[in-house]
Amino acid sequence: MTRLKILFPEFKPYDGWKESLTDFVGLCWVVTQEIWGKAESETGLNLSSIPVMGKGHLLNVPKFIYEFALDNYASEKKPDLEIIKSDTYRYRLVPKDLTDYILAIGAEDEMEKCQKVTIFLIKQYTNDERIGEINTKILQVRQQTAPFQAVLSTVIEEATGDS
Repeated sequence: MTRLKILFPEFKPYDGWKESLTDFVGLCWVVTQEIWGKAESETGLNLSSIPVMGKGHLLNVPKFIYEFALDNYASEKKPDLEIIKSDTYRYRLVPKDLTDYILAIGAEDEMEKCQKVTIFLIKQYTNDERIGEINTKILQVRQQTAPFQAVLSTVIEEATGDS
């Protein structure tokens, strides 16, 4: 880093920029943890890597809610979800256009409740001002990292002989 700062003036503000990311990452973490907690408590399903026999299971619901909210902030767009039968006793909640992306799995009534909760939480978070703040900060981070990326590309190309 010291050599990069000497060779490339674009790296002089790097340390200050890196420290400014702490608040951004903290905000993302708070929102994701909140979504996770609400998804579990309102569906009655757990998010864990170990499924519990005879009980439904959240797999990607919190991640889906967060990403959908980021992509659709301040819009009235709702996800198009469907419940698909997996086997005799279990059903999957999936986005209609991505049926291999399983959001949750469980009994039919659990998936119906999970679908309603997921849509409710998406509506809540697509209107949450913190999601707007995160989107704004994402754009700022992309703009701020552009000089660092350009310099690193140059350094990597020179080090590997790629041009």
